Amino acid sequence: MITITEKARLRIKQILDTSNLHNKNNGLPEMIGFRLAVKAGGCHGLRYEFYPIYFCDNKYDEIFESNGIKIYVDKKSFAVVDGTEIDHSNNLLEDFIFNN
Repeated sequence: MITITEKARLRIKQILDTSNLHNKNNGLPEMIGFRLAVKAGGCHGLRYEFYPIYFCDNKYDEIFESNGIKIYVDKKSFAVVDGTEIDHSNNLLEDFIFNN
């Protein structure tokens, strides 16, 4: 299970609303949620990737909804991120914090 704090929900909603308004005005597809993935790299050997997505055609993704936000996680990343709480940071270098 993936959860999102209220502070993170507000920031994600701001990103989605701003982007979707821009996309709608320009005939582009709206974002449907965010993808959370784990890739090799970073200080501890893994780094989190968290980015908005416009569609999901991977039937094997795990889909979570927390505070009205959909989070898509591929099967490989799910083993690492299961139980993660996503929070928002006030740090300019790091928008989101992943508490796992």
